[in-house]
Amino acid sequence: INESDYRQFRIALEFLFRVRSALHLVAGKKEDRLRLEFIPDVALILGIGSSHQAQTKLARKTTENLKLVNLFGKIWLEALIYKHLPYAYKQYLIFDTENKTLYQLIKELNTHAKEPFRAHPRLLKALFNADKPERLSKQIYRTIDNIFHQKSTYSILVALSQARLLRYTIPPIRKVIDLPQFDGYHKYAVDIHLLQSLYHLENIEDPFLQNIYDNLNSKERNLLKIVVFLHDAGKGRKRNHNLVGVSLFRIFSKNLGLEQEYIDIGERLIQYHDLMSITAQREDLYNEKTILQFASRFNNQLLLDLIYLLTYADMKGVGDNIYTNFSAKLIRNLYDASIESLRHDKILNATARKLKRIESLKRSSIFLELPKALQKKILSIPSNEFFIQNNTGRIISVSQMAIKVKDFDYIISNKSFLTLEIIRRKEINLGYLLSKLSRLNIVNMEIIKLFDGLKYFKIDFSELIDESEIALIGDIISASFDTKSEITLIKPMIKKDEIDIDCDHSRDYGMMRLHTRDQKGLLAYVSHLFDRLQIDIATAKIHTTKRKVNDLFLIQKNGNFCHNTELIIRELTE
Repeated sequence: INESDYRQFRIALEFLFRVRSALHLVAGKKEDRLRLEFIPDVALILGIGSSHQAQTKLARKTTENLKLVNLFGKIWLEALIYKHLPYAYKQYLIFDTENKTLYQLIKELNTHAKEPFRAHPRLLKALFNADKPERLSKQIYRTIDNIFHQKSTYSILVALSQARLLRYTIPPIRKVIDLPQFDGYHKYAVDIHLLQSLYHLENIEDPFLQNIYDNLNSKERNLLKIVVFLHDAGKGRKRNHNLVGVSLFRIFSKNLGLEQEYIDIGERLIQYHDLMSITAQREDLYNEKTILQFASRFNNQLLLDLIYLLTYADMKGVGDNIYTNFSAKLIRNLYDASIESLRHDKILNATARKLKRIESLKRSSIFLELPKALQKKILSIPSNEFFIQNNTGRIISVSQMAIKVKDFDYIISNKSFLTLEIIRRKEINLGYLLSKLSRLNIVNMEIIKLFDGLKYFKIDFSELIDESEIALIGDIISASFDTKSEITLIKPMIKKDEIDIDCDHSRDYGMMRLHTRDQKGLLAYVSHLFDRLQIDIATAKIHTTKRKVNDLFLIQKNGNFCHNTELIIRELTE
């Protein structure tokens, strides 16, 4: 162990001991996890300060020193045991590192990245101690560019990260190394999130997305890997991180020697890297304006393919339970709708899309086998969305279920996520139903007028429930049709500027958007109010993040909504 390494190790260790001691004082007990709620007081005790910047500095410095202790621990442990346990690191990558420069080591790493690997501690030591020029030369940049052409780019960048070399080799992410993210969404520091995103791009679990990735040529895959690894490089600044990221990418990609057409594509992807997830999860995907606005940013097949892959990698890299079955479905729907819009000179309006589906339905052998009376009933369903968002089989199955309903019927699905489907002839107390289910997170709600006075309700939740609870859910649904069922609703706290009402949203629908603090029973209260005013909700899109809700309601234009906008705002805010 040389003196310089030991000094770095000891300084890091002493800092961690000080953090740990302060943490014990703040927690009032033995506590070895620097949780978010402890950071302000720990930063204050250590004399770092009380500002948000000081708290970020503490978290960042703690992470940096943990990584240093981990690095030296790996190197020294291997040195202690290799003579006694020569096969302990057999599965790790090692090659002759004697007297090699950083350029030579990276070049060698590239030759071994055909498959995933883990760097041997002696290789990490060689990387950490390698001679390197003060500034990156064109020769080194060419070698760095070659990293992104390898099958396992992730393995190389992890090795460089462990050896504390990412700041040097990938300059655009210098300011986000060990940068914590106190946003209630991201699980990792920015650099780890970027590595995780790259890992998921190289290990795609969705066959459809894997096929898209496989169809990219080598230059396109190379570009996408660079974009995925740099998409959040602009964080930690006062300016919008997307725009800062564009500038960082532009300089870096030119140094790598990328062609201008690929630089232009990369800039667009980074500038709008979060647009697909935001649009899919917060906007009305059956509104043509929504699709047009999104598709205008990615106006060809390649751009749509790349943003789809980037969105997948980004969301998977955030942490567990972010890219769920439900969010995957929404993003795929947006992708498909955008692809469809590109195939036509003029984007079809909702009515035209409905008619197109009806023509397809009429040609279906399954549809033609139905009784003529049921065929007419199905074709009379007024909702555009019912035909647009459902395939032929789904349209027929819902209609066949509806034709048998006397008072009400329901289906509870608990496979990928909990879904309730209810068809009713008699009135349902929707406020009661939603209030009883308020402990579960609703992500989507659709209400469709069918035929013969029947209504179809589809409510999607973000999670599964225990199988033992299904019977209880059924009882709650049944009780929602009992006129004697009552419940006391707590009025939510909503400000006037948190409500947006648009009566000209489309020909058939008005729109109301709520952007307010997340509150238990909020959706139940709104639904109860609409029930009382006989206002028909066509679709509700529910989105919650950072303890804020961004709920969108499409309202059937039946005369009760737009004439009561002032009353609705007054009832929700006063």
